[in-house]
Amino acid sequence: MNSIKTIKIILGIFVFSLIAISCSKEDDNASQTPATIYPEENFLGEFKTKAIFNLVNQANTPSTFYYENGIVFKPTVKGKINAISLRLPTINTDGVRITIWNKQTQAIVATASILVQSANVEAKKTLSSSIVLEKDKEYVISYYSKIFYNNIKNTNILYPITCGNIVVSGHIYGGSEDAAAVAAFPNATLDKVFPDGISFDFQRTE
Repeated sequence: MNSIKTIKIILGIFVFSLIAISCSKEDDNASQTPATIYPEENFLGEFKTKAIFNLVNQANTPSTFYYENGIVFKPTVKGKINAISLRLPTINTDGVRITIWNKQTQAIVATASILVQSANVEAKKTLSSSIVLEKDKEYVISYYSKIFYNNIKNTNILYPITCGNIVVSGHIYGGSEDAAAVAAFPNATLDKVFPDGISFDFQRTE
């Protein structure tokens, strides 16, 4: 009798342990909330709508001077650039240099080259390694080309302009007559002109 009673006690303890382990696993699974995957966004379309330009897609007259055309922006959340896009009036199969800068330090964050295979058609390049951007830090994205599009406004553009999680705060530029010039931070500003065609796909991560 005692042996049977002992066996029942052991079985009871075993069953209770299984139930306790199962409940513990369910609690663990319930506490592991899956990470939110945010959608990608591109600021350019919304920016052009809000800026209200008088002239759009004005092709720059080709010259011997190459411009480092830049857009000043900051993300309102931490995120990353997954792809860059560029549209030009003519093809460029040698590759157009794209540079991301830290505006405060003027240091280069990342560079890439994009091929423009067709005139007036957006070329898009998905980056093999996304570019991480910090919340509320100002950056510049620029491209080096002697041919580009401009959007023109009769009065000053009223910066900043918020487009989703990206705030655009200006247009800066520089330049050189050397096609192979080393990237230099653009310092000049224009308040009535904005370079069209350059943009990026941004994805929030937090």
